[in-house]
Amino acid sequence: MDYWKIYDVCLDNTWLKSAVFKYGGHSLFFPMFLQLANLHFFHGSQQFLFFAGLTLLLISVSLLLIPVWRDQTASLTAKIVSTLIVIVGSFWMGRAAITTSGGFNCENSSVMVGATLAFLLLPKMCDDSSRLLSTALILLCAGFVVSFSMAIGLAIWPTLLVLAWCLRLPRHLMVMLAVAGLAAAIIFVLLPPSPPYDLSPLQGIHWRGPSAVYTTIVWLCRLIGSPVSYTVFAWWPDKSFHHLIESSGLALWSGAGGLVLAATAALPQLSQHKIRKSTLQFTGLALVIF
Repeated sequence: MDYWKIYDVCLDNTWLKSAVFKYGGHSLFFPMFLQLANLHFFHGSQQFLFFAGLTLLLISVSLLLIPVWRDQTASLTAKIVSTLIVIVGSFWMGRAAITTSGGFNCENSSVMVGATLAFLLLPKMCDDSSRLLSTALILLCAGFVVSFSMAIGLAIWPTLLVLAWCLRLPRHLMVMLAVAGLAAAIIFVLLPPSPPYDLSPLQGIHWRGPSAVYTTIVWLCRLIGSPVSYTVFAWWPDKSFHHLIESSGLALWSGAGGLVLAATAALPQLSQHKIRKSTLQFTGLALVIF
């Protein structure tokens, strides 16, 4: 139903206005041009979006595998296992609802392509070279592509700042990342919502104190643990499936366990200088933080 509303807006507005609007709180600026091209040149056929999304997904997987196989410190077994994790995580059937939805896959894969490119470029900024300026510009462009492909893409900026601190990048480069992240956040807030909703940029943002933080953490844990609960309860009769999913604490507690496990693995790496030497460890840490 979301895409029918998006198409309605796109057919009534110019390309630029359609791309600038926020849809359901998400800025889809960059993937929106694929949606618009699909509407105007391919008669709304979903095949174009499917193959575009699949292409972006394959690019993101390829970019993730570059640091895996370039790592000189990792064993062959570690590289094979890492490759398996990347491929299964990108193409497993739990992701089928995203992979088969062309527009949704374009949005998610645009985020991953930009984020992975940024993770590849950030360690190169440790070296004082003539290419530092061009590397920084490409990294910033990748960050803005991530930020304006889906709302979750704004998480790229705090992620890059944490990684920059781990790499002990110069202070002026960290300031550059902070300013770029602040600029992206300001632009995001100021973007108008899609019609027919006539909301001010800050309307709909509610500060509810500790209860909002608690709810956010609970939903994050349930999101992380949902693959486990869906896998377990998929074998149950259909009548009780949805009730079990909603009432069971399996998703919550397995997600909380996964979050603790990820934090346990990631936090010790933040203060270790050897992360510069291992591109595999750096990429894994970047994905966990992101």
